Amino acid sequence: MLKKRRGKIPSLLSFSTGKPYKDTTKKEAKCNRCNLVILKGKTCFKVPKRSNGFTNDKIHCLTCVQEILQQTQKEIDEVKEELQNTEESVL
Repeated sequence: MLKKRRGKIPSLLSFSTGKPYKDTTKKEAKCNRCNLVILKGKTCFKVPKRSNGFTNDKIHCLTCVQEILQQTQKEIDEVKEELQNTEESVL
């Protein structure tokens, strides 16, 4: 008998860092990845980064977020393909 799963289904994105969220800069800031200056009042994305029990939000410009999403999608597609191959070999 399978164990009953508890709680929300976890996302690979939130396992190690947390879910990215859209925000507006309150002051001028730099993108954590490319060092582009993001002016006050502009849209950015923040990615929570956990370290030593504390959470620090890393700021990313829209271009970097798009590149991160493309890489994430590529990795998800690879995992899906591996999972399908595993399921086919089990059948």
